[in-house]
Amino acid sequence: MRLWDAQTRKCLAVLEGHSATVTACAFAPDGKTFLSASHDNTLRLWDAQTRKCIAVLEGHSDWVTACAFAPDGKTFLSASDDNTLRLWDAQTRKCLAVLKGHSAPVAACAFAPDGKTFLSASHDNTLCLWDARSRVCIAILRTTDTGGWAAWDPRDNGFLGAGGDAWRYLHWRLQGTDGVDGLVPMEALGDVCERI
Repeated sequence: MRLWDAQTRKCLAVLEGHSATVTACAFAPDGKTFLSASHDNTLRLWDAQTRKCIAVLEGHSDWVTACAFAPDGKTFLSASDDNTLRLWDAQTRKCLAVLKGHSAPVAACAFAPDGKTFLSASHDNTLCLWDARSRVCIAILRTTDTGGWAAWDPRDNGFLGAGGDAWRYLHWRLQGTDGVDGLVPMEALGDVCERI
């Protein structure tokens, strides 16, 4: 893994520690630490100033494919090919919950900007919306594409889900406290999703 200076575009450090491909990385909101996820089935937590690994987080039984910090930096998520998500305590580095809701590898995870919910995208053709406090899946959105990516749009508390074909993406908007309001395709490709 390499750490780069965004202004000079120069490599600041080469960080070694994982024994297999690094699949994802994410900075904590305060910029003091960052995570890396790997095909070695682990997450690593790094000190951004010293550039040293400060923790190796184990628990997944297959490749770790994604990671994301909560907006307050107190917790973070990991997604895995073992079909689960894990919620971790950033201070103690302990696993708080193993989240099961997908029937295939989980490819992506992302917290909402307010930290109240988070999203996971899976090769089972679904996006799961989770309540961060209760750690319960509150909505399952089915798409026609396998795999995927998940990202939040902070402007309208909406989220994007992209499948195997990156040009076919969907946008959902959350309204109120009762979950997902509607499914609106962002392009005219026909009916490419359904709510289940």
